[in-house]
Amino acid sequence: VGQTITVNTVTDRSNLSTISIPLKTDEDSTSFILINSSVSEDDGAETGNLDTINFSYSRIEDFLSRGCGFIVNYDELTANVTADTDNWIQDIEITQSLVTNSDSTHVKIFH
Repeated sequence: VGQTITVNTVTDRSNLSTISIPLKTDEDSTSFILINSSVSEDDGAETGNLDTINFSYSRIEDFLSRGCGFIVNYDELTANVTADTDNWIQDIEITQSLVTNSDSTHVKIFH
C-alpha cells in the first residue's frame, strides 16, 4: 500500500506456505494488499479477492558497528485485516511481537 511497484518477495500466483515480507524501516506501520484467486486482466490490472493487512509496531534502532551502521528491529507488533464484505483472510496470529531476525515465524495468517 502506498508504493508504485509490487513487492517482489513473493512469487506471483504461488501456493507457498511461508513467505517473508518487508516492514518499513522509516514508519511505524506497513500495509499490504494480498490477492486470493488473482487474475491478470487484458489491461494488466490484477483482479481477485483483495484483502488489506495492516501491521503496526515500534521501531528500535540498534547500532551494529561503524562499518555496518544501524539495523532496525521491531517491537509491539500487531496486525489486523481491513474488514470488507468478502474477506478471505480469516485470522492473524502474532507468534512473536519482537522482531529481531528474519529466521523465525512472527506472524501466522489463516485463510
